[in-house]
Amino acid sequence: MAILKEKFVRESPKILVLDDLLLSLDMGNREAVLSIVLEEYLKDYQLIVLTHDKVFFHSALSYIKVKYATELKKTGETDTSVLETAFQGSWKVFELYESTLPDGKKIPSITEHKSYLQKAYHYFNNQDNIDYNACGNNLRSALEERLRTIIPSRFLKQADGHPLPTTSLTLGTLLAKGIDFLNHIGFDISLFERLDRYRERALNQTSHYNPKSNYFKRELQDTFEIINELDRYKFEPMVMKDQTLQLSISSTKGTEHLYTFKLLDEVKLYLEPKEGASSFYSSNDKYTVALVGCTSSGKSDMLSHVAQNLTLDEFYDETISGLQKMTGEDYERPANVFSIIKTLDGKTLDEIKAY
Repeated sequence: MAILKEKFVRESPKILVLDDLLLSLDMGNREAVLSIVLEEYLKDYQLIVLTHDKVFFHSALSYIKVKYATELKKTGETDTSVLETAFQGSWKVFELYESTLPDGKKIPSITEHKSYLQKAYHYFNNQDNIDYNACGNNLRSALEERLRTIIPSRFLKQADGHPLPTTSLTLGTLLAKGIDFLNHIGFDISLFERLDRYRERALNQTSHYNPKSNYFKRELQDTFEIINELDRYKFEPMVMKDQTLQLSISSTKGTEHLYTFKLLDEVKLYLEPKEGASSFYSSNDKYTVALVGCTSSGKSDMLSHVAQNLTLDEFYDETISGLQKMTGEDYERPANVFSIIKTLDGKTLDEIKAY
């Protein structure tokens, strides 16, 4: 990369091939290098990324998808299916396999990459390749993939608080954790319960070789419809991790304290796909809050206090309690903290709602 910058010639054709460049790095550093490559080199080079590592393949593809989806979100786009495919305007994704001809000769076979859901549709609808077994297996994987993006990481933990191992994030576990999450934010859980019934009756049977199993076409079709329904739920981050926010608190005597802080978690806006539903922030969501500074009576102080596992209401109450002890003054509590916490450009959390 240093050589590329030193020898850069704008007029020449530029192709940058990365062949398993990042496998010696841990996942955090892989993402850091991917970020550099995509932010600094994509505008000048055609990138060709090659890997034999399936885990890195999926993590790199996920990173690229998120990058393009995030850029499209800034235009106001909220359709999940559109955001999911936003990267396809700039990238082609292929898989390369070794194939064997009837005479035993080995040849390369290149296929365009398909998602689990695309493969499930293929095996369900393609007249020449109908295979309900393969359809069910890919549907199961598609659902596991989808649920992992919906359920916050704090719900994917063991009883001792440690994250669930990846091998344990099976469909049954994810549905149970998903129901916990929906109950937490107050969504109807009937769709997940219905999906759990299909998991037991149809999707589980397709996960094991059993020539006597019955595959239920109608339930596979219903599962496709459930996935489409899942896309209608909205769990949109309005405040990103580490974004700086401000909170103004005034006493009954008019003394103002302006706190600057960061949340080490996203603040998500929720919307349930049912008639008459309104978007909302969950008052039950908890965050890690890092206080950065406070300005009061023309004096500014740097702060370095971190509070964990607090709702924004609890954070506000703790702040008021500390002020009361320090100043002896009284402070009114607002009915809705989302109407007074602001971004640095002066908009409240309620004002930045995307829908």
